[in-house]
Amino acid sequence: SYENAREIQEKMRPSIDLDLAVTYSNMGLLYTSLNDTSNALLYHQKALEIRTKNLEVNHPDLATTYNNIGLVYDQRQEFSTALSYYEKTLKIYTQILPDNHPWLATTCKNIGLAKISMGECMIGLNNLCKAREIRKIALPSNHPSIASICGTIGGIYQEAGDYTTALKFYEEALDIGKRAPHIDYACLAMTYYNMSRILNELKQYDKALKYAELAVQSASKSSMTTNSDAVKFKKNFEQLQTKRL
Repeated sequence: SYENAREIQEKMRPSIDLDLAVTYSNMGLLYTSLNDTSNALLYHQKALEIRTKNLEVNHPDLATTYNNIGLVYDQRQEFSTALSYYEKTLKIYTQILPDNHPWLATTCKNIGLAKISMGECMIGLNNLCKAREIRKIALPSNHPSIASICGTIGGIYQEAGDYTTALKFYEEALDIGKRAPHIDYACLAMTYYNMSRILNELKQYDKALKYAELAVQSASKSSMTTNSDAVKFKKNFEQLQTKRL
């Protein structure tokens, strides 16, 4: 359908038409979802070329395009290039948006994850925590985006071996996730699993087993849990059961 729209627009509209840029952008997003990064970049760059010629330098559509290109480079694990586009996005957003706008939080999160992937862990964590603070101000206290960023931060601390801090952020993610208007059981299951693994490392076997069981139960309530994750949760639960015997 996008190809049909593109062919019609390219015949009937000027090559710098903004509606054509929208179609290019939509095609870029679809190719990103299909993991076809070459075509994704091709169409996002086409959209960027049109928008650069037609829009003010701080237009939000330019920021969106920069962010979309950054996500493609992120997918390619070219984190330095991704970061450069995220920073272009942030530069525009800081000029045109309120200090606590959710889009700023998303950009800070993207920058933070790119920095961590580049080995700049503390700078990355600072950006993730900034994203969390913005979301806590801008969004309802039970919004899943707050739970998501807390879980992400918890994962970074878990990987760094700071289990106490990791548990604190996972607990916050759980509290928010269980109060969300629509509970994401797949996310809850992963958080329970991660907490179970940490508690096992801390030799708190009873609590570890409890959270392992909750991970299995939550996964069974979700159609979004992958088979590999479900198997992983069950294996963890069974191993902890064996340890109790």
